[in-house]
Amino acid sequence: MRNILTWVFQLDTTFISATAISPTGAYMAFGDSEGVIHIMTATNEGMPFNGYEGQPVEWADTPEPLPEIQWTDSTYAAL
Repeated sequence: MRNILTWVFQLDTTFISATAISPTGAYMAFGDSEGVIHIMTATNEGMPFNGYEGQPVEWADTPEPLPEIQWTDSTYAAL
């Protein structure tokens, strides 16, 4: 008879509606019915959650605002 070690973890939620596993298998994420994401890890190392930890985020340029429209009888067309 083989000895198999089994670990069981319980999430404090009503039910799970989504599941994802990272490509390395180090992280598992569960989405529940209340819109909360539960993240679990199998590593005790200081592995960063993403590969860009500590690096500044490059945000896209803010677009210029659109010009104001001066509504008149000639610019308003009734459908």
